[in-house]
Amino acid sequence: MTPIKSFKQTWGDDFFTSRGFTMVPNAVLEFAAKLHLHSKHIAVITAALYWKWDSRRPYPSIDSLAAAAGCSNRTVQRALDDLEHRNLVKVLPGCDKNGGQTSNLIDFTPLREAINGLSRVDLPAWAHEYTDPRQASLPLETESDESYRW
Repeated sequence: MTPIKSFKQTWGDDFFTSRGFTMVPNAVLEFAAKLHLHSKHIAVITAALYWKWDSRRPYPSIDSLAAAAGCSNRTVQRALDDLEHRNLVKVLPGCDKNGGQTSNLIDFTPLREAINGLSRVDLPAWAHEYTDPRQASLPLETESDESYRW
């Protein structure tokens, strides 16, 4: 069995590693083709997950997402609209104390549920050897269960 290494043991100790890392669930990449996710979707999802520090929904601005993904604000907006139209994310308006619009909250629960549903019936053939049969029975997230939110 290969020992698990830390991020710095794997990548080294320099400026590159000092910036940290963004956790993107492998299932997003494994099921990207099945969900018809294109590079713009993956870039926006990854950029949004940069702001996911805890169990709460990330809330980056469109400007911040565009800068991180290396694309225009319009491309980010189209990608989010497309993901929302296909019921893969929910974009919820964030409001300040006075009721004014702030950055949107991005809820990845629908993406999680879509992947969980696919994993039960349509796991890619190469991934079967890595599947723990106990994981297939994990409950889907509920609105009141913040511990599963990503």
